[in-house]
Amino acid sequence: TAKGLTGGAGKLILTGLVPSTISGWANVFSMGFYSRTIENPTATTLYAMGVLQVAANKWGYFIPRVSGSTYFSAWNNLAQVSFADPDSLGLHVGNKDSSNNTKIYRNGVLKATSSDGNNNACTIEIWVHDINNDDLPAANQATVKQFCFYWIGKSLDATQQGNLYTRIQTAQTS
Repeated sequence: TAKGLTGGAGKLILTGLVPSTISGWANVFSMGFYSRTIENPTATTLYAMGVLQVAANKWGYFIPRVSGSTYFSAWNNLAQVSFADPDSLGLHVGNKDSSNNTKIYRNGVLKATSSDGNNNACTIEIWVHDINNDDLPAANQATVKQFCFYWIGKSLDATQQGNLYTRIQTAQTS
């Protein structure tokens, strides 16, 4: 569409990216998306992107706006970071910048931090527009948001977060 790739049941991007195979990603990791549409704030959990290994208790995900909050986890569901998100529009980046520091940014601005002691990255690939639930799509939990950009990479500092947001904005208006 003119606004970006629209998700939904059966519509997902298989990235091929397995976090545990990239040196250092257990402690320095980020992922994010730029959304041009609003998610239903009262909907059940709908994943923008992520990976989940239940038996190993490894979770890495982004959940845009469930009951008015957006959530990010880097390998530990119990230490997810979240913030009140009025519309889930714009650039959202979750960042793990050390063995125990997780942050979430919106439009280049830090929104929340959390301690996270889990340093065991997932051993299956990250998906976009859904969560890889032990190599299966999560039942009825794929986001229907439209993404014009998504990011998976090493952690970004505050300056890099702001620069990424500015460059995406420039690309969309040029």
